[in-house]
Amino acid sequence: MRLTESPLITKKLAALALFWVTAAGVLGLAVTASLAAPKPAPAPAPPTTTTVVDTTPPPAPVFADKPADPSTGRNAHFTLSDDEANVTFRCRLDGGSFGTCNKEVNYNNLDFGEHCLDARAADAAGNLSPVTTWCWSIVLQGGFPISGSITQPFAPGVTRPLNLVIGNPFSFTIRVTSVAVSVGSTDKDGCVGTANFTVTKGLTSTVDVPRNTTRSLQQLGIDESAWPTVTMPNLATNQDACKGATLSLTYTGQATRP
Repeated sequence: MRLTESPLITKKLAALALFWVTAAGVLGLAVTASLAAPKPAPAPAPPTTTTVVDTTPPPAPVFADKPADPSTGRNAHFTLSDDEANVTFRCRLDGGSFGTCNKEVNYNNLDFGEHCLDARAADAAGNLSPVTTWCWSIVLQGGFPISGSITQPFAPGVTRPLNLVIGNPFSFTIRVTSVAVSVGSTDKDGCVGTANFTVTKGLTSTVDVPRNTTRSLQQLGIDESAWPTVTMPNLATNQDACKGATLSLTYTGQATRP
């Protein structure tokens, strides 16, 4: 008996074959096949995310408004700005601790003397800028009396020291840092103060005046070399009109609280 091959067998299948003999003596073949399930496609890799950390500090802030130095006002106003947007500010006065401050900063009733404001900016990531500092002095100007006296007589070409007398009406010691002296008029016709006299040197030393007192430079022990001086220049014109004249001087002083 000859076997015939079914073409189904040529397929690469996982199969179950069944054989039987027909009445004509021909071997029959039936194939039951099951296909292998396809492998699932690999899952796509999750997307990669990169987090950028901001480590760059903002620029140092700028004082758009600030007190003059020196200043006679005891209130101080500042306006802060920064080249980086959306920053906040930290401030400290006179070496204290940094604290949050607004763009507009105000201080009231400050003591006389020197003050310093430090300011820095902070961005959203917490980076802090370099510190910007402004220092200024609050001085007394026009709030205390000043006069002066020259006891020796003048002559053309002669310079005399000016013994200032300074009053302190305050309940604390003041430190006089400068005194400007200007020449005024005289009480003699023909003697022109601004032509016949000149201030050749101002006060060259600071002077502490105790509270509620009036003291001269001599009484305070200030060396005469630091006193202001007034000179009668040796002019080509006759200056006899100034004999016995009384010269008027004007004083403007600045002081702080030591």
